[in-house]
Amino acid sequence: MIDWFTGRTFIVTGGARGQGETEVRHLVGAGARVIIADINVAAAQAVADSLAGAAGQALATHLDVTSPESWAATVALATEGGRVIDGLVNNAGIAVPGRLGQLDVETWDRSFAVNVTGAMLGIQAVMDHMSDDASIINVGSVASMIAHHNVAYGAAKWALRGLSKSAAVELAPRGIRVNMIHPGYIRTPINADADPTFLNAHLSQTPQGRAGTTDEIASVAMFLLSPASAYVTGVEIPVDGGFTSHNGNKPIFDALDAMKV
Repeated sequence: MIDWFTGRTFIVTGGARGQGETEVRHLVGAGARVIIADINVAAAQAVADSLAGAAGQALATHLDVTSPESWAATVALATEGGRVIDGLVNNAGIAVPGRLGQLDVETWDRSFAVNVTGAMLGIQAVMDHMSDDASIINVGSVASMIAHHNVAYGAAKWALRGLSKSAAVELAPRGIRVNMIHPGYIRTPINADADPTFLNAHLSQTPQGRAGTTDEIASVAMFLLSPASAYVTGVEIPVDGGFTSHNGNKPIFDALDAMKV
């Protein structure tokens, strides 16, 4: 098997827990040098410490994705010693609750600042420091492909799709690929205590009938970060057990199955 990751440098935002942490662990395990960029630098350092002795290297740093200055510091760490950046995973995000009638401007603006502007600032910060076969992954959500009950979150993730498409076209001549992963319901510490009513409602619309795992997200990320996906850009990959495949028609399939038709 070709060694794709040893010695290559990647930035993973939101890398201190959940999907981001698992992506970090996969990359470092494959020999990569990974910058764990997170608003919670203590948690990021704990992950880095736990990876001491792994095949690659993990470095923790504080990152406020809404701050250009914070991004500049993260890029400086990633490129020290004349290194180039081989990949960026824009994983950091916030899931702000709120139905339309309950939504205030502050919540709306905060969702867009972190979930969209944060990714845009990251792309701007890394693009002139990337290798000529680099890869950027913007982590969206199934919320960006459907109507979503958390209006500000869903709208921001929809906007992230537009940013990703534009970035894919603009950066392609430079060899930089930009793709998206859309997780469905993934078991992470942040939703471990989710209301069973919510979980069951979501899983009832998931053809595979189960929640996903962070390893399943990380596996797709590893493909998109590697040269195995060298001719893939501007693509969106749902990792959702089929949730977005049926456009609301799963109850019809279930009814037909019950009728034995």
